[in-house]
Amino acid sequence: MLNRLLTQRGLCCVLVCAGTGCATIEFSKPPRVPDVVVTKPLEDANQHVSPPALDPAKVPPADDAAPVPGEALNLTVEGAIVIALANNKALAVEEVNPAIQRTFVSEQRSVFDPVLNAAYVETDDENERDLLLRTPITIPDGQGGTITAGSAWQPVETEVETDSESRSVGVTQRLPTGTDITLTYGKDRTVVRNKSTDPRRVYGTDTDTDTHSLDFTVRQQLLRGGGLGVNLASLRQAKLAALASEYNLRGFTEDLVSQVEQTYWDCLTAQRQIKIFEDSLTIAENQAKEIGYRIEIGGMAESESAAADAEVAQRKSSLIDAKSNYDTLRIALLRLLNPNAESLHPVELNLLSDPKIPEVELIDISASIALARRMRPDLNQTRLQIQQDDLEVVRTRNGLLPQLDVFVTLSKSENKTHYSELFLVNTQVEDDDNVTTQIGAEFSYPFGNRGPRARYIRSTMTRSRNLLALANLNQLVEQDIRTAHIEVDRAKQQIEATAVTSRLQQTTLDVEREKLRQGKSTVLLVSQAQRDLLTAQINEVQAIAAYLKALVNLYRLEGSLLERRGVACPGSEPIDLASEDESLATASAGATTPAPVSKTEGALPQ
Repeated sequence: MLNRLLTQRGLCCVLVCAGTGCATIEFSKPPRVPDVVVTKPLEDANQHVSPPALDPAKVPPADDAAPVPGEALNLTVEGAIVIALANNKALAVEEVNPAIQRTFVSEQRSVFDPVLNAAYVETDDENERDLLLRTPITIPDGQGGTITAGSAWQPVETEVETDSESRSVGVTQRLPTGTDITLTYGKDRTVVRNKSTDPRRVYGTDTDTDTHSLDFTVRQQLLRGGGLGVNLASLRQAKLAALASEYNLRGFTEDLVSQVEQTYWDCLTAQRQIKIFEDSLTIAENQAKEIGYRIEIGGMAESESAAADAEVAQRKSSLIDAKSNYDTLRIALLRLLNPNAESLHPVELNLLSDPKIPEVELIDISASIALARRMRPDLNQTRLQIQQDDLEVVRTRNGLLPQLDVFVTLSKSENKTHYSELFLVNTQVEDDDNVTTQIGAEFSYPFGNRGPRARYIRSTMTRSRNLLALANLNQLVEQDIRTAHIEVDRAKQQIEATAVTSRLQQTTLDVEREKLRQGKSTVLLVSQAQRDLLTAQINEVQAIAAYLKALVNLYRLEGSLLERRGVACPGSEPIDLASEDESLATASAGATTPAPVSKTEGALPQ
């Protein structure tokens, strides 16, 4: 009957503990490294109009694009982004961080996991005693009886052997309400055996005792440590930290895509500059030959050859610098792409994208600022940090309370003891049933409570500091967006201006050459016109690349670059901070007192 009762009660309590824990804390999933991939272009007409986004169907796979060391790499700007997302080593490092952060979530959730406890103890104890007992000395009296003639000390040796075994198994469950539930079943067996050299005078009782017990304890923290808010604070903070790592990954990915695009256009510009310098060197060498021929036939003074030769030397020097600049940019681009194991080995780049002027209709600056304030990963990270600060304030404020715990313990035990007198046939069996109920409370409070108070003040000041940081970051975002719009407008206007300058400088050079043929100009003036044309041509090429780079930088500062390029990355959802405007206004006003704690409970699933 007892065994059945123990089994039923134990099974019910275990199910209640496990079920309560699972109902409060969801099952954990193994951490997974997020994938940053190209999906499909953004097609929402309400979004900011941008150059055509990446189309995965038109981009060759990264493995197919990987060149053999020493061979040329055919590369479009879209293909460069795809290769970088697949192979960049720094991105591979950053992709692991969210999975690492999610392990902290599992660690915090494990606090509420049921814990199985089991123990087994075996004890062997031997106790030996040497006794001296006074024994009477008897002699026959001759009549068939005895008389006592005195007494003498007789040694007696005794030994008691005690063998005991203790077994216990139990389950402990910590609930998010601050409740600890413990269920323990124990079984003990004790065997006592006595030995004596004079069992008629010194003897003991041999016993076999079996004990079964079932203990059920519930302990509830009423003040400090009580309630869902304080007990789930660490878990929710871990979830927010894991979410913040996804926004950090997003920010890094946006920077990587921006670097790839800008470095691509820099490489293409450098290639075109090399072509311009090579053409200008050819023109300068032909001009030097023509001047040398005129000097030979007496059409020019020999002093004119120095200017022509100097122009050739300057063109060669500029060409050397241009090639060196291109090689540096090429290595930087190859490191970002990492197309194979020997990425930095000399590989020629065939850059296939044409730097066309895209048809872009920029949205209003105020709308662009609003978009950046919602989408920027750094802003969302700061908002998540403030939410973690809110939870820390809740946790440390609870620490100001005294420790007051109440507990209830229900115990039922059964002792069955078998007594056997040494060398006797008589035996006795005794059964003992015992039911115990304990109800109590424990209270503690440190004098001064300085530690918890200091932690609470620190948490409130940290929250106020981060609110000020968020206000400052919002202002920096507005500055970034306004500056980026100015740069886009400037770069766009420079395209037409440099094109006009290049055409006029070409006309000026043609005029000076004609004057030189007629003897009305000098080689120095022609060389100056050639340098001006060269500068104008380079500026024209740079203006288009600067405009494309300015657009990319604007989209990065808006936080919309990945959507515009069709890249799927965690952290795309904006974070809404409760009462952000009021909190920012309070923080901007220079308030030094702790700001009110916003309610964050329920923002994350329990």
